[in-house]
Amino acid sequence: MRIDRKPLAIRTVSPLHKVQNECLRKATGAYKRTPRAALERETGVPPIDLYMEVNRLRQADKLTEYKVEK
Repeated sequence: MRIDRKPLAIRTVSPLHKVQNECLRKATGAYKRTPRAALERETGVPPIDLYMEVNRLRQADKLTEYKVEK
């Protein structure tokens, strides 16, 4: 999700989904037809868009700790 609360563009997230999917398949030895959601659940790996959102919020939280000086 972006600052304006709109979801990330599919063209931004799609290549990341493909890489994550390929890596999960290699790590688990799963068949090509195994759903990505099942692989994520079995390995405990969050979906890439959720992972990116959580990291964005963590970074925003860290930035609020810094005081602005005049």
